[in-house]
Amino acid sequence: MTRQLALPDVVLDRRDPAPINGRGRRPPAVRRWINIADPGDIIAIPRGLANYFDGIDTDLTTPVGVFNAHKAAGYLSCTTTAAALATLLGTHR
Repeated sequence: MTRQLALPDVVLDRRDPAPINGRGRRPPAVRRWINIADPGDIIAIPRGLANYFDGIDTDLTTPVGVFNAHKAAGYLSCTTTAAALATLLGTHR
């Protein structure tokens, strides 16, 4: 879990693997990349990581709560994250 991945000159340009033509790539050890961002999370910028990275399987926006917008606990306790993890773990019913 991280934020600001697509911010040029701050994070994006320093990523490994390095961006190609301004686009980041999914790290080799990551088999499936699901991005979840709260529209009120001022740290999770810019929005729509799929516009900046190749290899993102799903790019979602969901509110996680006013006081949890930039905290891992907020994302980990939201139903969107739970559903994504359940599907990946094969426990979705």
